[in-house]
Amino acid sequence: MSLRRLTNLLKVSLVIAGQGLITNGAFSITAIFMGMIGTIALASHQIALVCVIIGSIIPIGLSLAVTIRIGHVLGEKKSSSECLTILIGAQIMGVLFMGSVAVIFIFQGREFLIWFFTDLELIDLTTKLLVIVGAFLIFDSVQLISMGALKGYKDVYWPTVFVFAAFWLISLPLGAFLTFYLGYGDTSLWLGLALGLILCAIMLSIRFVFVYRSFTVRGGESVHLIYLFSLMYFCHFNRGHRIEQVSATLVIFTSAAMTLWVAVYKARCHLRQVLYFSVPCLCIFHPPYPYILSPVASRIKWGISLHDTGFDT
Repeated sequence: MSLRRLTNLLKVSLVIAGQGLITNGAFSITAIFMGMIGTIALASHQIALVCVIIGSIIPIGLSLAVTIRIGHVLGEKKSSSECLTILIGAQIMGVLFMGSVAVIFIFQGREFLIWFFTDLELIDLTTKLLVIVGAFLIFDSVQLISMGALKGYKDVYWPTVFVFAAFWLISLPLGAFLTFYLGYGDTSLWLGLALGLILCAIMLSIRFVFVYRSFTVRGGESVHLIYLFSLMYFCHFNRGHRIEQVSATLVIFTSAAMTLWVAVYKARCHLRQVLYFSVPCLCIFHPPYPYILSPVASRIKWGISLHDTGFDT
Protein backbone atom coordinates (compact mmCIF):
# COMPACT_ATOMS: atom_id res chain seq x y z
CA MET A 1 0.00 0.00 0.00
CA SER A 2 1.34 3.40 -0.97
CA LEU A 3 2.10 6.19 1.48
CA ARG A 4 -0.65 8.33 -0.03
CA ARG A 5 -3.30 5.70 0.67
CA LEU A 6 -2.03 5.25 4.20
CA THR A 7 -2.23 9.00 4.76
CA ASN A 8 -5.80 9.15 3.46
CA LEU A 9 -6.75 6.18 5.62
CA LEU A 10 -5.23 7.87 8.67
CA LYS A 11 -7.12 11.10 7.98
CA VAL A 12 -10.46 9.32 7.66
CA SER A 13 -9.85 7.21 10.77
CA LEU A 14 -8.91 10.24 12.86
CA VAL A 15 -12.05 12.09 11.81
CA ILE A 16 -14.21 9.06 12.62
CA ALA A 17 -12.49 8.83 16.02
CA GLY A 18 -13.26 12.50 16.50
CA GLN A 19 -16.97 11.79 15.97
CA GLY A 20 -16.95 9.33 18.85
CA LEU A 21 -14.98 11.75 21.01
CA ILE A 22 -17.49 14.53 20.36
CA THR A 23 -20.53 12.38 21.17
CA ASN A 24 -19.08 10.62 24.21
CA GLY A 25 -17.61 13.88 25.43
CA ALA A 26 -21.04 15.51 25.36
CA PHE A 27 -22.52 12.75 27.54
CA SER A 28 -19.50 12.92 29.85
CA ILE A 29 -19.89 16.68 30.31
CA THR A 30 -23.57 16.07 31.05
CA ALA A 31 -22.52 13.59 33.74
CA ILE A 32 -20.34 16.29 35.32
CA PHE A 33 -23.26 18.72 35.27
CA MET A 34 -25.50 16.08 36.84
CA GLY A 35 -22.92 15.52 39.57
CA MET A 36 -23.01 19.24 40.33
CA ILE A 37 -26.75 18.91 40.98
CA GLY A 38 -26.53 15.92 43.31
CA THR A 39 -25.76 12.24 43.70
CA ILE A 40 -29.30 11.14 42.84
CA ALA A 41 -29.15 13.10 39.58
CA LEU A 42 -25.78 11.57 38.70
CA ALA A 43 -27.02 8.05 39.44
CA SER A 44 -30.13 8.64 37.31
CA HIS A 45 -27.94 9.91 34.48
CA GLN A 46 -25.80 6.77 34.55
CA ILE A 47 -28.84 4.48 34.58
CA ALA A 48 -30.43 6.34 31.66
CA LEU A 49 -27.13 6.28 29.76
CA VAL A 50 -26.87 2.51 30.17
CA CYS A 51 -30.41 2.17 28.83
CA VAL A 52 -29.47 4.30 25.81
CA ILE A 53 -26.41 2.14 25.13
CA ILE A 54 -28.41 -1.08 25.40
CA GLY A 55 -31.13 0.26 23.13
CA SER A 56 -28.62 1.49 20.53
CA ILE A 57 -26.86 -1.86 20.04
CA ILE A 58 -28.99 -2.90 17.05
CA PRO A 59 -28.78 0.51 15.26
CA ILE A 60 -25.00 0.51 15.78
CA GLY A 61 -24.81 -2.91 14.13
CA LEU A 62 -27.03 -1.72 11.29
CA SER A 63 -24.82 1.34 10.89
CA LEU A 64 -21.70 -0.81 10.48
CA ALA A 65 -23.51 -3.11 8.04
CA VAL A 66 -24.69 -0.13 5.96
CA THR A 67 -21.12 1.21 5.82
CA ILE A 68 -19.81 -2.12 4.52
CA ARG A 69 -22.63 -2.66 2.00
CA ILE A 70 -22.44 0.85 0.54
CA GLY A 71 -18.65 0.55 0.33
CA HIS A 72 -19.05 -2.68 -1.64
CA VAL A 73 -21.61 -1.12 -3.99
CA LEU A 74 -19.40 1.88 -4.71
CA GLY A 75 -16.27 -0.29 -5.04
CA GLU A 76 -17.96 -2.61 -7.51
CA LYS A 77 -19.34 0.45 -9.39
CA LYS A 78 -22.88 -0.83 -9.29
CA SER A 79 -25.98 1.31 -9.60
CA SER A 80 -26.03 4.00 -6.94
CA SER A 81 -29.74 3.37 -6.39
CA GLU A 82 -28.72 0.26 -4.44
CA CYS A 83 -27.13 2.54 -1.83
CA LEU A 84 -30.45 4.27 -1.27
CA THR A 85 -32.22 0.90 -1.04
CA ILE A 86 -29.72 -0.29 1.56
CA LEU A 87 -30.16 2.86 3.65
CA ILE A 88 -33.96 2.79 3.52
CA GLY A 89 -34.08 -0.88 4.53
CA ALA A 90 -31.72 -0.30 7.45
CA GLN A 91 -33.63 2.79 8.56
CA ILE A 92 -36.92 0.88 8.58
CA MET A 93 -35.43 -1.90 10.70
CA GLY A 94 -33.81 0.59 13.07
CA VAL A 95 -36.99 2.63 13.49
CA LEU A 96 -39.08 -0.48 14.18
CA PHE A 97 -36.65 -1.79 16.78
CA MET A 98 -36.07 1.54 18.49
CA GLY A 99 -39.78 2.29 18.42
CA SER A 100 -40.51 -0.88 20.37
CA VAL A 101 -37.76 -0.07 22.89
CA ALA A 102 -39.09 3.49 23.20
CA VAL A 103 -42.58 2.18 24.02
CA ILE A 104 -41.10 0.07 26.86
CA PHE A 105 -39.09 2.99 28.26
CA ILE A 106 -41.98 5.45 28.11
CA PHE A 107 -44.84 3.30 29.39
CA GLN A 108 -43.09 0.60 31.45
CA GLY A 109 -39.98 2.44 32.60
CA ARG A 110 -40.99 2.65 36.25
CA GLU A 111 -41.89 -1.04 36.46
CA PHE A 112 -38.55 -1.87 34.83
CA LEU A 113 -36.63 0.19 37.41
CA ILE A 114 -38.46 -1.28 40.40
CA TRP A 115 -36.86 -4.65 39.64
CA PHE A 116 -33.38 -3.26 40.38
CA PHE A 117 -33.74 -0.24 42.73
CA THR A 118 -35.59 0.63 45.93
CA ASP A 119 -34.84 4.36 46.29
CA LEU A 120 -38.08 6.09 45.30
CA GLU A 121 -36.41 9.43 44.52
CA LEU A 122 -33.98 7.70 42.20
CA ILE A 123 -36.79 5.76 40.53
CA ASP A 124 -38.90 8.90 40.01
CA LEU A 125 -36.08 10.90 38.42
CA THR A 126 -34.86 8.01 36.26
CA THR A 127 -38.42 7.41 35.05
CA LYS A 128 -38.56 10.99 33.79
CA LEU A 129 -35.21 10.54 32.04
CA LEU A 130 -36.39 7.30 30.42
CA VAL A 131 -39.36 9.16 28.96
CA ILE A 132 -36.92 11.60 27.35
CA VAL A 133 -34.78 8.69 26.19
CA GLY A 134 -37.79 7.02 24.60
CA ALA A 135 -38.65 10.26 22.82
CA PHE A 136 -35.29 10.50 21.03
CA LEU A 137 -34.41 6.82 20.48
CA ILE A 138 -35.87 6.80 16.96
CA PHE A 139 -33.89 9.90 16.05
CA ASP A 140 -30.79 8.27 17.53
CA SER A 141 -31.31 5.30 15.23
CA VAL A 142 -31.74 7.58 12.21
CA GLN A 143 -28.57 9.54 12.92
CA LEU A 144 -26.49 6.41 13.59
CA ILE A 145 -27.53 4.70 10.37
CA SER A 146 -27.21 7.91 8.32
CA MET A 147 -23.71 8.37 9.73
CA GLY A 148 -22.85 4.83 8.70
CA ALA A 149 -24.12 5.44 5.17
CA LEU A 150 -21.99 8.58 4.88
CA LYS A 151 -18.94 6.64 6.06
CA GLY A 152 -19.57 4.26 3.18
CA TYR A 153 -19.21 7.26 0.85
CA LYS A 154 -16.08 8.31 2.80
CA ASP A 155 -17.91 11.52 3.67
CA VAL A 156 -16.78 12.08 7.27
CA TYR A 157 -15.69 15.71 7.54
CA TRP A 158 -19.00 17.56 7.25
CA PRO A 159 -20.86 15.02 9.43
CA THR A 160 -18.25 15.64 12.13
CA VAL A 161 -18.89 19.37 11.90
CA PHE A 162 -22.64 18.76 12.15
CA VAL A 163 -22.25 16.55 15.23
CA PHE A 164 -19.96 19.07 16.91
CA ALA A 165 -22.37 21.94 16.21
CA ALA A 166 -25.42 19.97 17.39
CA PHE A 167 -23.92 18.85 20.69
CA TRP A 168 -21.29 21.40 21.70
CA LEU A 169 -22.76 24.57 20.24
CA ILE A 170 -26.49 23.94 20.78
CA SER A 171 -27.25 20.94 22.99
CA LEU A 172 -24.88 21.41 25.95
CA PRO A 173 -25.17 25.22 26.20
CA LEU A 174 -28.96 25.04 25.99
CA GLY A 175 -29.20 22.31 28.63
CA ALA A 176 -26.85 24.15 30.99
CA PHE A 177 -28.75 27.41 30.47
CA LEU A 178 -32.12 25.80 31.23
CA THR A 179 -30.76 23.93 34.26
CA PHE A 180 -28.46 26.36 36.04
CA TYR A 181 -29.72 29.75 34.87
CA LEU A 182 -33.48 29.29 34.52
CA GLY A 183 -33.71 26.51 37.10
CA TYR A 184 -35.85 24.06 35.12
CA GLY A 185 -34.32 21.02 36.82
CA ASP A 186 -31.94 18.20 36.00
CA THR A 187 -34.11 16.78 33.21
CA SER A 188 -33.31 19.88 31.13
CA LEU A 189 -29.79 18.57 30.52
CA TRP A 190 -31.24 15.48 28.89
CA LEU A 191 -33.67 17.59 26.93
CA GLY A 192 -30.62 19.35 25.50
CA LEU A 193 -29.08 15.99 24.57
CA ALA A 194 -32.34 14.97 22.94
CA LEU A 195 -32.33 18.15 20.87
CA GLY A 196 -28.75 17.45 19.80
CA LEU A 197 -29.62 13.95 18.60
CA ILE A 198 -32.69 15.23 16.74
CA LEU A 199 -30.59 17.89 14.99
CA CYS A 200 -27.98 15.27 14.09
CA ALA A 201 -30.64 13.01 12.59
CA ILE A 202 -32.03 15.86 10.47
CA MET A 203 -28.69 17.25 9.29
CA LEU A 204 -27.12 13.86 8.53
CA SER A 205 -30.19 12.75 6.57
CA ILE A 206 -30.08 15.92 4.49
CA ARG A 207 -26.34 15.48 4.02
CA PHE A 208 -26.88 11.94 2.72
CA VAL A 209 -29.36 13.24 0.17
CA PHE A 210 -26.83 15.80 -1.04
CA VAL A 211 -24.02 13.23 -1.24
CA TYR A 212 -26.26 10.72 -2.97
CA ARG A 213 -27.32 13.32 -5.53
CA SER A 214 -23.72 14.37 -6.12
CA PHE A 215 -22.81 10.75 -6.91
CA THR A 216 -25.78 10.20 -9.19
CA VAL A 217 -26.09 13.64 -10.81
CA ARG A 218 -23.31 15.42 -12.59
CA GLY A 219 -22.61 18.88 -11.29
CA GLY A 220 -24.14 18.33 -7.89
CA GLU A 221 -21.29 20.06 -6.07
CA SER A 222 -21.90 23.28 -7.98
CA VAL A 223 -25.54 23.22 -6.93
CA HIS A 224 -24.60 22.83 -3.28
CA LEU A 225 -22.04 25.65 -3.28
CA ILE A 226 -24.30 28.15 -5.00
CA TYR A 227 -27.24 27.13 -2.85
CA LEU A 228 -25.26 27.62 0.36
CA PHE A 229 -24.04 30.95 -0.99
CA SER A 230 -27.65 32.01 -1.44
CA LEU A 231 -28.65 30.89 2.07
CA MET A 232 -25.71 32.78 3.57
CA TYR A 233 -27.13 36.02 2.22
CA PHE A 234 -30.55 35.15 3.55
CA CYS A 235 -29.03 35.07 7.04
CA HIS A 236 -27.61 38.56 6.42
CA PHE A 237 -30.83 39.98 5.00
CA ASN A 238 -32.24 41.40 8.24
CA ARG A 239 -29.10 43.41 9.04
CA GLY A 240 -28.08 46.88 7.98
CA HIS A 241 -29.90 49.78 6.40
CA ARG A 242 -32.37 49.82 3.55
CA ILE A 243 -29.65 50.12 0.88
CA GLU A 244 -27.85 47.05 2.22
CA GLN A 245 -31.10 45.12 2.29
CA VAL A 246 -31.82 46.00 -1.34
CA SER A 247 -28.32 44.96 -2.43
CA ALA A 248 -28.62 41.73 -0.44
CA THR A 249 -31.99 41.07 -2.08
CA LEU A 250 -30.43 41.41 -5.54
CA VAL A 251 -27.68 38.96 -4.61
CA ILE A 252 -30.26 36.56 -3.19
CA PHE A 253 -32.37 36.43 -6.33
CA THR A 254 -29.28 36.22 -8.53
CA SER A 255 -27.94 33.29 -6.49
CA ALA A 256 -31.34 31.60 -6.50
CA ALA A 257 -31.59 31.97 -10.28
CA MET A 258 -28.10 30.52 -10.72
CA THR A 259 -28.97 27.65 -8.41
CA LEU A 260 -32.09 26.74 -10.37
CA TRP A 261 -30.27 27.06 -13.69
CA VAL A 262 -27.39 24.80 -12.66
CA ALA A 263 -29.68 22.30 -10.92
CA VAL A 264 -32.22 21.93 -13.71
CA TYR A 265 -30.16 22.34 -16.86
CA LYS A 266 -26.62 21.35 -15.86
CA ALA A 267 -27.17 18.78 -13.14
CA ARG A 268 -30.33 17.36 -14.78
CA CYS A 269 -32.32 17.67 -11.56
CA HIS A 270 -36.07 17.89 -11.60
CA LEU A 271 -37.47 21.26 -10.68
CA ARG A 272 -39.79 19.57 -8.20
CA GLN A 273 -36.81 18.13 -6.27
CA VAL A 274 -35.13 21.54 -6.13
CA LEU A 275 -38.28 23.17 -4.79
CA TYR A 276 -38.67 20.47 -2.13
CA PHE A 277 -35.37 21.59 -0.62
CA SER A 278 -35.53 25.29 -1.48
CA VAL A 279 -38.92 26.27 -0.06
CA PRO A 280 -38.41 24.88 3.49
CA CYS A 281 -34.90 26.32 3.72
CA LEU A 282 -36.02 29.73 2.54
CA CYS A 283 -38.84 29.73 5.10
CA ILE A 284 -36.39 28.80 7.86
CA PHE A 285 -33.63 31.25 7.02
CA HIS A 286 -35.87 34.11 5.92
CA PRO A 287 -39.52 33.51 6.79
CA PRO A 288 -42.18 35.46 4.90
CA TYR A 289 -44.17 36.16 8.05
CA PRO A 290 -42.87 39.74 8.54
CA TYR A 291 -44.21 40.67 5.12
CA ILE A 292 -47.61 39.24 6.04
CA LEU A 293 -47.79 40.59 9.57
CA SER A 294 -46.14 43.99 9.11
CA PRO A 295 -49.21 45.65 7.45
CA VAL A 296 -51.40 44.34 10.27
CA ALA A 297 -48.92 45.54 12.88
CA SER A 298 -48.75 48.95 11.23
CA ARG A 299 -52.54 49.27 11.30
CA ILE A 300 -52.65 48.28 14.97
CA LYS A 301 -49.87 50.70 15.85
CA TRP A 302 -51.57 53.51 13.91
CA GLY A 303 -54.88 52.77 15.64
CA ILE A 304 -53.24 52.81 19.07
CA SER A 305 -51.54 56.14 18.36
CA LEU A 306 -54.85 57.66 17.24
CA HIS A 307 -56.57 56.34 20.34
CA ASP A 308 -53.87 57.79 22.61
CA THR A 309 -54.12 61.25 21.03
CA GLY A 310 -57.90 61.29 21.06
CA PHE A 311 -58.30 61.54 17.26
CA ASP A 312 -59.98 58.17 16.79
CA THR A 313 -63.47 59.68 16.94
